[in-house]
Amino acid sequence: MFPTTPVVLVLGLTIATCVIAYWSDNLGKKLGKKRLSLFGLRPRQTATLISMVTSVGIMLLTLLVMLVFNSSLRNALLNYDNVRRAANRLTRTLSNVKAQAQTAEKQLRVVSGQLDESRQQLNTETKNANAAKSLTAKARVDLDKTRQSLKGARTAEVFARRGQNAARQGEKKATAAQVVAQQKASVFYVRLTESTQSLNSKLKELAENAKKLDQGRVQLHRVRQEIKDQKDATQRQIGVNKRQIIANKRLVEQSGNLEKQIRDLQDTRKELLVQIDDAKKSYEVAQQSFIEANAYAKVFGGIVGQFGAGKIAANLGRVFAETTLPPASDPARIRVAIRELLDRGAPAAVALGAKPFQSELNSAERVLQLAPRYTGRPGQEEPLTDDEQIDQLANYLSTFKMPVSMRAVAARNYAEGETNFFARIELVPIKRVFVTGETITSSTVDGNATDAELFNKLLELVNAGEAVARQRGMAPLVTTEHPNFYADGTNERIFDALRAVQMQVRQVRVRLVAVEDFTTVDNLRIRFVIERMGA
Repeated sequence: MFPTTPVVLVLGLTIATCVIAYWSDNLGKKLGKKRLSLFGLRPRQTATLISMVTSVGIMLLTLLVMLVFNSSLRNALLNYDNVRRAANRLTRTLSNVKAQAQTAEKQLRVVSGQLDESRQQLNTETKNANAAKSLTAKARVDLDKTRQSLKGARTAEVFARRGQNAARQGEKKATAAQVVAQQKASVFYVRLTESTQSLNSKLKELAENAKKLDQGRVQLHRVRQEIKDQKDATQRQIGVNKRQIIANKRLVEQSGNLEKQIRDLQDTRKELLVQIDDAKKSYEVAQQSFIEANAYAKVFGGIVGQFGAGKIAANLGRVFAETTLPPASDPARIRVAIRELLDRGAPAAVALGAKPFQSELNSAERVLQLAPRYTGRPGQEEPLTDDEQIDQLANYLSTFKMPVSMRAVAARNYAEGETNFFARIELVPIKRVFVTGETITSSTVDGNATDAELFNKLLELVNAGEAVARQRGMAPLVTTEHPNFYADGTNERIFDALRAVQMQVRQVRVRLVAVEDFTTVDNLRIRFVIERMGA
């Protein structure tokens, strides 16, 4: 689907730019002809200031109209965080569903193993039942043999009785026959007793085997019932898993759509960041003009606020924490120092309204996250995670042969109410910039000038000295206790120099001199040296 939101945004800003350029040009010409003056400014500066304020108003009005009439742009700018959180929540839900599916597969494998064991046990019981049947058949055969032996004994008894009848005819034959018959009867009775006992033992074994067979049948029925229950439960679980898989597919499709939306939002965000950078440059130009117009307030220690003062919680470059690394430090130690620096800067950020959050490139929740950086060729940039940024920075700092001041500063202006603060690491190599008595800059001043003219001249000299110091790499740590570039007492020295120049009542040369040796992280302390021309 063709992304209409960026096209609308670019088209609207292009039209706004054309209107701003045309309107500002005509307005500047008209104001220049009228030679208006506001706040004591020159007519050119007054025309420039009014043109800039009008341009900013037109741009803000255009952006407001686009936000009101374009819901896609409004959603892209205002609901980006909600969409991102929803995508993360769906991703976590998808991970949980995948874990449940894996658990169900493991349970299915366990049930299959139990089913195989039950089948093996059923085969064993079947073999035992077959063995019991064979023992029962053998016992029946032995019983038949015993019955045949009993019949033979009964037949022998009949013959004995007949012999007794014959013995009656003869006492000796009868007595002998009776003895033989009794012996045979005893033998047959003994055999009958043994056969009866053997039959009874076989019958007991048969009863025990029958009991075992019944137990095996009961256990087999129980196993079959358990197998059936497990099979039904498995089928129900498979049905649930199928429904979950279908739901997972839907979630995957939704996740793909959300990822596409997120990529579109990220592209829009990059374009907005570029536009914000351009706006920052214009803002810095306007801010410089505003600072020059309020030079008196700066000298007396006042800090000139940005446009919209009172709504900015943390300005661009606001220092949250600072630490010093020794020369040639180990990369592992530097990585630890960077993470400790972010943790030390967290209380200062919390005091300005920051709260812990999880960025898309960092898995841990932190109050201060490193601002995203990108690598790769234009059009194929890939974001670096916090760990990758820290590793690159640690490897780079390990090559320094001098101490380095490492500071965690605000990556951009943060308005009141914003809670997600990004920081960037600012590096200041610590080295000597000025030696004691070194002239920083100088200028010619007329002692017969008015107080305002002398003050402006000395103030220009101080600003030129700051510019020279910054060109040499001087970047003192600006804190609440020391909010200025120069050390305390600079304002008093300016007024002392003003009175000293007035006493000369002629043109003199004024030099700005360093009081002592200074490094790149020190607040500059100066003194004014006044010399006669030609001396």
